[in-house]
Amino acid sequence: MDLFVTFFAGLGLFFIGLRGFANAFNNNNSRFFHSLVKLACRRKELSALIGTVAGAITQSGVAVAFVIVSMASTGTIQVRRAVPLIGWANVGTTGLVLVAAFDIHLLIYLMLGVVGLGYYLKLYDKERFRFPLGVLLGLGLLLLGLAILKGGAGRLNEVALVSDFLSDADTSLLLLFLAATLFGTVAQSSATAAAIAVTCIASGLFTMDQALVVVFGANLGSAFCVYFLGRGLTGSAMQMVLMQVWSKALSVLILLPVLVFELYTDYPGIKAFTALLVEDPGLQLTWASLLIQVVGALTLSYMGGLLMDLAEIVAPQDRTQTMSRPKYLFDQALNDPESALGLVGKEQSRLVGRLPLYFDGLRADATGDVLEVKLLHPASISLAAHCRRFISELTGRTQSAPLLERVAAMQSRNELLVHMLEGCRELQVILGFAFRETAAKRMRDSMTEGLHALLLTLEDSLSDSADDCEILLLMSSDRSGLMERLRGELLESETSLSIESRRQLFAATTLFERLVWQIHNFAQLLARSSLQGELESEALPSLNSPA
Repeated sequence: MDLFVTFFAGLGLFFIGLRGFANAFNNNNSRFFHSLVKLACRRKELSALIGTVAGAITQSGVAVAFVIVSMASTGTIQVRRAVPLIGWANVGTTGLVLVAAFDIHLLIYLMLGVVGLGYYLKLYDKERFRFPLGVLLGLGLLLLGLAILKGGAGRLNEVALVSDFLSDADTSLLLLFLAATLFGTVAQSSATAAAIAVTCIASGLFTMDQALVVVFGANLGSAFCVYFLGRGLTGSAMQMVLMQVWSKALSVLILLPVLVFELYTDYPGIKAFTALLVEDPGLQLTWASLLIQVVGALTLSYMGGLLMDLAEIVAPQDRTQTMSRPKYLFDQALNDPESALGLVGKEQSRLVGRLPLYFDGLRADATGDVLEVKLLHPASISLAAHCRRFISELTGRTQSAPLLERVAAMQSRNELLVHMLEGCRELQVILGFAFRETAAKRMRDSMTEGLHALLLTLEDSLSDSADDCEILLLMSSDRSGLMERLRGELLESETSLSIESRRQLFAATTLFERLVWQIHNFAQLLARSSLQGELESEALPSLNSPA
């Protein structure tokens, strides 16, 4: 019994260390990691290096894949350019398998001693020491778990039941493959199973054939894991999930027949290839694991375009996802702040054009396709967030004082747009109440049509028309008198309107008044920007004037 407990304890320490090691990097370097991913997407030749480093840091190709999924979903990176990163991240995870192949007891004790001293001196409470101590603690526990696993695995061979099972080659290979597939699905990492297989082969528990089967099964299991974790995603997010699934599955599909053919014939294959490279069985298994991941990475690197075409058929982009992404913004535009401001203005025009759409479902004479607000609103908020991030980066790159003032005005417009989007959503929900009384319906229709007209005028004013901007300022100058009259009518209609109808309409008048005020402020910002642009143009020397 103590053999199984020892083996189980080693497995537990291994998982604790693995999670702690990954968390230490993730909590302190998420921004740095995102920057690396963006760099790899801009420079394709760095994809292999950056992907491998990312996999080595996180020790989980699944974790890297879902970071890339989240960045692709928000439009932070281009989907097709991120495809090779997923495959090469899997290559980086074999670093754990390599470490497991060596006996480094003294290094383990040294790392844990340093961590213990750091805790005793309360260095962990200081920000600059927290990251290195966290990494050392995670790595030390991980390697200690492997060392305990290795000792426990060697003694497991003495158990008759285990020995009889492993001695039946055909049965053990099939069952080990199935067990490793299940383990890879649950553990979310093929490298974990490969590292454990290395300890088992080093202790004599597994033969090379059995260890290789475990590595292949775990690789296939991690493909299932990614699919199960991402099965509810759609669009580009699901496309990235499929890339990771296909990278893992195709490497198994290509190399597993080679291994099976080698096991049951005299022809050389993966075992013979790794035996030519090194003599140590643990290192041979490490090379085999590396070969599997490299095949998957090369598949995505050279067949990524074809696989993405297939992924777009299986998981096409939905309308909401397309609407949530910038149409004009791109990172290179930040190098030219003047042009970048114009691009932000175009994105904001798209957002302003969506404001009247919030009320199409309430208007009797609405024409065209009415987009559901539950899809329109999150997409619009996401696009506004893209604009906010772009303006923030633009602020850090702007040196000119007049240009910085325009950037600040653009930021104010963006924040005001977010409030208007939220206000339109709230008002649409309230006006969507099922009013039964004719008077209530008439008041609702009056507010809906009045606000719709204002929002259409706001959209027209963005075309740099001074007349439209003046009209908008007049239309939105003061609606408090109108709202007071409407509230007075509500108070006088106690008999004709229900309490709930009056409550909903009172709330609607407050939101309506606030939206009109926001529209007026937006119109003032537009007028001020237009005037500032004219003054800057007059200040520039005429190209035709004599020197």
